Amino acid sequence: MGLPAFINLWIGRTAERFGYHIQRIDRKPHISANAIELALALTRSNSPNPVIVQIGAFDGSFQDPLKDVLDSEDNYGKAVLVEPQPTAVSRLKSTYQKHTKVMIEPSVVGVQEGTSTLYT
Repeated sequence: MGLPAFINLWIGRTAERFGYHIQRIDRKPHISANAIELALALTRSNSPNPVIVQIGAFDGSFQDPLKDVLDSEDNYGKAVLVEPQPTAVSRLKSTYQKHTKVMIEPSVVGVQEGTSTLYT
């Protein structure tokens, strides 16, 4: 059982006057995985070979949150990377040319079927 709120507040303010900051210690185990790795681990618990779909993959390297995951091919079953920009698709193909589980789809994903204009 904790201290009453007014005592906690008084202790905290008194400590701050002397240059200290009181903080609760988190006793939960620390998980050092990013959100993608965590989601993939949870998915693998139900399906050993999950399919990853990335819409807007760009070139597969510049600030790509999936790069490390896709480089370790035993993390997933297959990956579909969707990118509409031709220059980025070329770089994407170069980045993943040796990855047997990665499929690159040069397409736009939208609400309607058909063609669309992409402003870059």
